[in-house]
Amino acid sequence: MTPVVSAATKDTTVYTWKAKEGDWSGAWDDPDHWATDYASAFAYPQTANATAKFPRGHEIAVTVNDNYTVGTVDLTDYNPDDAADAIDVTFVGAAGEEYGTNKVLKVTKFDICAFGGRVALDRAAVKVSDAISLGANRVFALKNGAWFYCEAFVSQSAGTFAVT
Repeated sequence: MTPVVSAATKDTTVYTWKAKEGDWSGAWDDPDHWATDYASAFAYPQTANATAKFPRGHEIAVTVNDNYTVGTVDLTDYNPDDAADAIDVTFVGAAGEEYGTNKVLKVTKFDICAFGGRVALDRAAVKVSDAISLGANRVFALKNGAWFYCEAFVSQSAGTFAVT
């Protein structure tokens, strides 16, 4: 049973994406893909004060199949000693929408400022109320009508922004 979110509830939980039965891909709102340290946490990050973290070393595809709001999406995990052990996360738009999406992941902070790896939006939409800072040797890619909005976009040395 998923807990009910009310205006009086302030969820400041840090949620970490995990494999479900060995599969690193799944829907944002699937509680079996999220781990927390708190028994009182909601099933998945769904408030403006929650944080969603994603680990390195796995090819992760997260389906954004509805409108969601979250405080921070943390994509900063990296291994300075092994470039192959990098973050690889794709946010995928809702099924059935060939190009682009009307489902939006609203985020206060979309943190991709770390070394190496890849973050992609594929038919997904992300609206960030703060700046996005792209880390060195990290790729941020938009595919198949994906879009993002932010106050400012800063790319550090050797960061790559690609539209395919």
